[in-house]
Amino acid sequence: MAHIGFSTGSMHNSYFPIEERAKMFKAAGANAIELSFGTPCALKDYKITDEFLETLSSYELVTIHAPWKDGVRYDGNSSTIVDKLKEICSVQKIYGIVLHPNTVDDYSLLEKSGLPFLIENMDNKARCGTRPQEFEKLKKDYNFGFVLDLQHAYMHDPAMQLAGEIIEAMGDNIREFHASGQLKNNTHTLLHQSENSKIITSLLRNDLPIILEGKITGNINNEAEEEISLMKRILSA
Repeated sequence: MAHIGFSTGSMHNSYFPIEERAKMFKAAGANAIELSFGTPCALKDYKITDEFLETLSSYELVTIHAPWKDGVRYDGNSSTIVDKLKEICSVQKIYGIVLHPNTVDDYSLLEKSGLPFLIENMDNKARCGTRPQEFEKLKKDYNFGFVLDLQHAYMHDPAMQLAGEIIEAMGDNIREFHASGQLKNNTHTLLHQSENSKIITSLLRNDLPIILEGKITGNINNEAEEEISLMKRILSA
């Protein structure tokens, strides 16, 4: 069975702590989860408790989305963030740690950390991490994996030709998909509610983890279950 689950950021507007989100996603049928820490403070304040580790142990695959807000830069001054990520990885098996390339100033320091960093393609608001050539160069110069965010690619090119070119550039280094859709001006819509779900899901594969990033804003249990159910139907077709 494919690894399918949610980013905890899909409920960032809720009052539920990250531990409760993890339990809800599991109850909805997810077997993967991405722990999303938008800011350095959110990562710093994260408490690694035995109870939460027990919850995470019920998942087959756990990833992290490293901070990308509050002006964070990954350079010679980001050791506090890297050290915290190492601390988490020392007690919980982490499949990958997602980074936005527009926050990275020094890839060599990140590579030397030994952490399983994954570089994500960016949306049309970003100035880098959007072109196939950038990922070809990263693949040549460093030993990073990649995350293909399908909605980010769609925002540049709704025909998804660019997505195909990025897939080719990333090659065997693709480690994970981020999947959400679009509905009018909402560019992080649950796929079962979106207007572009067909073209987004047409590029998904069974052999790579799928992290769902659509915003859950209604009935949490129903929306999460329906999104997981859609993924399973598509991947089994």
